[in-house]
Amino acid sequence: MSADSLPSKIKRRLIRLGARPGLVGVPGRWLGRRRGWRMDCGARVIIDNPAEYIQSQILAHGAYEPLSAAILQSVLGPGRLFLDVGGNIGNHTLVAASTGARIHAFEPVPRLGDRLLANIRLNSWEDRLELFRCALGAEEGTVTLHEAEQWDDGSHSILEWDGARSRHSFPVPLTTLDLHLAKTRPGPVAAMKVDVEGYEARVIDGARSILDADAPPLWLLETGDRMANQIGESARSVLGRLADRGYEFWSVPEVGHVKKVVLKDISGDVVNYCCLHPRSTGRDAVLGTLRRLGAA
Repeated sequence: MSADSLPSKIKRRLIRLGARPGLVGVPGRWLGRRRGWRMDCGARVIIDNPAEYIQSQILAHGAYEPLSAAILQSVLGPGRLFLDVGGNIGNHTLVAASTGARIHAFEPVPRLGDRLLANIRLNSWEDRLELFRCALGAEEGTVTLHEAEQWDDGSHSILEWDGARSRHSFPVPLTTLDLHLAKTRPGPVAAMKVDVEGYEARVIDGARSILDADAPPLWLLETGDRMANQIGESARSVLGRLADRGYEFWSVPEVGHVKKVVLKDISGDVVNYCCLHPRSTGRDAVLGTLRRLGAA
């Protein structure tokens, strides 16, 4: 019996064994690294540390943030452009690539960028991805990135805050989405994900060309007061930049049900938001998905 034909429950248990030290974890580590785990979207992803939060969520739910994955699948398709800002190991990039979309992914942590590429190669989707090993903000230059503990690969940040539990820091190049798009000229952006641990206001400030587009893209955006306040921002001030351009908002939990929210009711909690413009590409399809996911 091949690794791909193993019942999913057995395969999941084997891969989870990879979190255990010594010989006990060898079968799981081999399977997770060599064969990967098939996500609900059909992509395979390397699982080398089942105890790490993002990888554990992929094993448990078929994707990290499966509701966000469903929203992306409703708007993306062959040839459409997705920007993955904070690409990490490539969860959202793989979801996008599974639809046939083109991806520009931004990931400044070297080992995470390497893993993102390895996951794309595992699926033979190299022609769908361009990886840029830089951070995004409101200006061009160099910034210091603080790398968090590896048990939580989603907390690396330009901002040095208690939640990041920084192990070490190093310089990374910084550019803006406006400069990037002017240089690469990839065409209209259909959707983008921004998960940058508190720096999202600066990413938006550097993306005026996207906000001024004839069809402003869908944004999947994580923000919260305890991250944004490091640079004098809040969840409400971050989303206010999009509200000023006519965007509407839905809160999107990692699991559960989405809920439509208005700016005045935005909490300070760290939350993922689906931000949709009246002229966004695929708006009707996204609204249908949001209703299916629980939105009134």
